[in-house]
Amino acid sequence: MWHSEGRRTSDGFIVLIAVPFRTLRFPSTKVQHWGMFFYRSIPRTGEVLYWPACSTRIAARFPQAAIVEGVEEVSPGRNLAVAPYAAARTFKVPRSPGEDTDGAIGLDAKAVIKDSLVIDATINPDFSQVESDQPQITVNKPFEAFFPEKRPFFLKNAAYFTTPIQLLFTRHDIRRDATNLTPSAGLPQAGRAFDATGTASLRLTRALTSDWSLPFDRLSDRESGRVIYSNAITRLRLGNQFTRATSLRMIVQHTRLDVDRGLTALPRTRNVNHDLLFTYLASPGTALYVGANCDLLDIGAAIETPAREVGRESNRGWQVFTKISYLFRR
Repeated sequence: MWHSEGRRTSDGFIVLIAVPFRTLRFPSTKVQHWGMFFYRSIPRTGEVLYWPACSTRIAARFPQAAIVEGVEEVSPGRNLAVAPYAAARTFKVPRSPGEDTDGAIGLDAKAVIKDSLVIDATINPDFSQVESDQPQITVNKPFEAFFPEKRPFFLKNAAYFTTPIQLLFTRHDIRRDATNLTPSAGLPQAGRAFDATGTASLRLTRALTSDWSLPFDRLSDRESGRVIYSNAITRLRLGNQFTRATSLRMIVQHTRLDVDRGLTALPRTRNVNHDLLFTYLASPGTALYVGANCDLLDIGAAIETPAREVGRESNRGWQVFTKISYLFRR
């Protein structure tokens, strides 16, 4: 973690950057000799500036770096970071009576043992604040759905496992909606398939952004032309950055599955999800999260079935949670 600030002047601009020694790795010697480069890219003019001058005739760049002198008797410290957290929530599970409350504590830790030997550890991790995934159509899909990793602990040093062909998956979704598509054989049904995805992003103000996505999938019978099923998911995300530390996120998602019950055993569903999260991020590892989400399941069933059998409360689930964490460094 490092700090910076800048301002414009009549001659150009001034930038102040403060990098704590504990974020750097260097040998424990009395006198330090460090190489330093300054690099600036100006996209509007296509310019790339270096100081000191960097020649392309030399294959390596760092042998051309300027030498920083005068750094003496400094130590990187133990470089130990511990971020404990505490979380509490009140929730109701759909189709279950009553409400429930629980809490959790845990911590994330990072320790630099020596130079490049680093240990990242976590105890009872909590990912309540992580944003939900972009929707994907999984009906009648024979292969496992892939969802990108968003959990902070698993993103640390993830570049080490990046390959041209993705070999490591830290998240899995093994559900198979296709097994219910045909009532007789229980296998994916062949037919005329059509699928499309629409996306749009709009910056409403300097601080307010919106993202919209609409995956759609439909399967029709080849002989009769009847639609076996059509699946559409609409997702709207709004984000507002009030200050550098405070932000608000809202996500609304509607999932609709229409089926021909003469051709498939899939149930007709209407699901709506609302997600709201307020974040106060004082610094990486030190934060306060307050969130709420609500799931309304099987809206179609609630409409088609008498109210005494499927009421609004029976198919509604919700959760309100608070999480606070603080980063200790040594």
